[in-house]
Amino acid sequence: MKLKPIGLVVLAAALFVVISVPTAWCQFTITYNNPPNNNNIHLRVRDVINSANSTVEFAVMALNNVTIRDALVAARNRGVNVRVVTDRHYRWLSGYQHHYDHLVNNGIVVRTDNRTAHMHHKFVVADGARVITGSMNFTDSCVNNNKNNMIRIDNAGVAARFRNEFNEMWAGRFGTSKANVSGNNTVSGTTVRTIFAPRAAIRNEIVSQVNTGTSNIWFLVFTFTSPEISNAMVARHNAGANVKGVFDAWQASGQWSRYQPMRSAGVDVRRSQGYPGLLHDKFIAINGMSTNPKAITGSANFTAAADTSNDENVLIIHNATVTNSYRGNAIWHYNNRSRI
Repeated sequence: MKLKPIGLVVLAAALFVVISVPTAWCQFTITYNNPPNNNNIHLRVRDVINSANSTVEFAVMALNNVTIRDALVAARNRGVNVRVVTDRHYRWLSGYQHHYDHLVNNGIVVRTDNRTAHMHHKFVVADGARVITGSMNFTDSCVNNNKNNMIRIDNAGVAARFRNEFNEMWAGRFGTSKANVSGNNTVSGTTVRTIFAPRAAIRNEIVSQVNTGTSNIWFLVFTFTSPEISNAMVARHNAGANVKGVFDAWQASGQWSRYQPMRSAGVDVRRSQGYPGLLHDKFIAINGMSTNPKAITGSANFTAAADTSNDENVLIIHNATVTNSYRGNAIWHYNNRSRI
């Protein structure tokens, strides 16, 4: 089913629905894969690159997906100014290096950080007008094997924040050396807060939003080791909110995982099952189908490293339809792809 959106579109393999809601001057497009069904999630990244007429800013931790790589080359060949920032560990890693080399050999400049912490972003900005971001590295494993989500926002204000973040890294400033370009944009009546780590305290921001969860909180997460965030969720559970979520099964067994402490506190959290790879999402839906709804998504796991070391982005979107989409995706995977 293909639908030309005039407002908000949700492409949800896990829910098998497409929703279009008129919203003037803006567009959110959310795509989930459902491994082994990739739901063409990588094509949504390609589409943003293909839409560019003048500029592409491309920041990702890891790249080896040929479709996305070749879209960058095609953009460069039609005269688009393509700039790439990536994580230095993956730039030179076997299985990834030759893809970056292919970009360089086709005239695209690739720059990296030079530090131990990760450049963990996964975003593309086109023409300073559109941005796509989320949990998915631009790799075959993240497309086909790992559960992920990506959100596209067609709004120049939000895109400008991501471009400003990119420009900081392009100039060689990573981590706490960057300027803090976080802030709010009003997107057709919807507040979108964009925050960038480690210059902004994303952990405190997430806790603050979790504290508003009076009705329900649903989440899917890869790595969750932050006691501050888990304690906030436990507190909302104890206050009567319905708190449920799914941890990646591999990460849930880690020494510092908050999986067992949350279960011991009575919160109904589970571990993923049935994926060829990992549950790689990092999102929270708060007060879905209720008052004061908001969704939190982006590149950041719920960890200290994401807050204090890595280059990360987090979106807080105060929109009922966006929130209900993430909530619905979490519920489906809780019911169909999880175990205690």
